[in-house]
Amino acid sequence: MKKILIVCTGNSCRSQMAEAWIRKFSGNQVQVFSAGTHPEKVNPVAVKVMQIECVDISHHKSNLVDDFKDVDFNFVITVCDDAKEKCPHFPSVAKKIHKSFPDPAKAKGTDAEILETYIKVRDMLKSYCKDFLQHELGINVNENIFTWIEIPVLDFSRAKHFYESLLGFPIHESRIGGMQHGFWGHTANQVGGAIVKGEGVPSQKGALVYFDGGNDLNNYLQKVEKLGGKIILPKTLIAKEIGNYAIFLDTEGNRLAFWSKN
Repeated sequence: MKKILIVCTGNSCRSQMAEAWIRKFSGNQVQVFSAGTHPEKVNPVAVKVMQIECVDISHHKSNLVDDFKDVDFNFVITVCDDAKEKCPHFPSVAKKIHKSFPDPAKAKGTDAEILETYIKVRDMLKSYCKDFLQHELGINVNENIFTWIEIPVLDFSRAKHFYESLLGFPIHESRIGGMQHGFWGHTANQVGGAIVKGEGVPSQKGALVYFDGGNDLNNYLQKVEKLGGKIILPKTLIAKEIGNYAIFLDTEGNRLAFWSKN
């Protein structure tokens, strides 16, 4: 199994997100680690923007790159210029790749503007990690057509306790778009999702399964109607950092949804 190390200065944001993307897209076909030349605590905003993508890095810890000097990596990827200069020597078998990404921790402006910067860097890393796996390792990256499961709840604390106890993994609270969310992350064997409480949640009982609407949500909605389904909520913005969704009934009366960033 190929071993990959991703390095940045603090191992708090960019390298952590890249590690998570490669682990997700590889389906655990590689061993991936991340480290920093001067490690710091994992950035909470990075955790938040990855949660939006159903990827949980809240359990990640920052590592010192020197601790990996004796590991025979196949690839060492530096994602910032400072890390490239200060990264220690690794055995010659390791292919060194440098791809610099902006440091979102240096972003200035309103909270919304700073969050948008983190999202842009997250998406840049996502695209790069897909390309790396496909071109360097020949791993075909196919994201799940099912992207998300949403469970509307009346009592958030009660539901959080129920699902954490039932499923055996932590649920992380966040408020987005005026709604209270409890996220769990996507893994190779598990679709991400959330328990949700708020006025924006449809009143019907039951879980809501989201399909990936790609970049052309309206096209999918037209297909639904042509095939005999019914649109019950047209394309609607959830929140700028999340994207749009639409809810429909299939020909059997099941309530389903599409999600799209655009």
